[in-house]
Amino acid sequence: MTMTNPKPGDQGVERGMEAFVGIEARPLHMPNLLDVKPVSPEITFRWGHRLAGEGLRYQQLIYAGFLPAEPKDVKDVPQMLVKDGKVIYGELILMKIATKLYQGALLHNHNTAIRRGDRFKTTDNDGNEIKRTARVDAAIQNAPPALRNKLRAFVPSTEELKAHGVEDDDKEG
Repeated sequence: MTMTNPKPGDQGVERGMEAFVGIEARPLHMPNLLDVKPVSPEITFRWGHRLAGEGLRYQQLIYAGFLPAEPKDVKDVPQMLVKDGKVIYGELILMKIATKLYQGALLHNHNTAIRRGDRFKTTDNDGNEIKRTARVDAAIQNAPPALRNKLRAFVPSTEELKAHGVEDDDKEG
């Protein structure tokens, strides 16, 4: 059966569409099985890849404090996802963690990103400032001999920064 687009002036049923008379056109909706909600606000879910790296990723999540979620932890869990007392979707497994622990980890990651994101200074893990010149010199000195003369640190000038809308108030000399 061929499907054709309607032509201006056509009336009635399109040619080739007779079999669809009285049928409503609508898309097939598939359930979003990955959008599961916890029963308690005190736990947070995260899908983990249980087979990646021969189970290494799953073990990393366990080490980080996650536990496999059980069906009782999930609101209206689709029974097709329940396998061996766990919530599994193909290669993914639903993991749970205490919300306060998870939010604490997110806050730590945020603070680390802010600390590392300053273009003009870097701090070590204790928050002590490391001068950029010492860091750059050490990187150049530790480079293979064939590359040492080719390496240069790029530090944009004040004019270049201003041209890109970046203020240069705390630039080190």
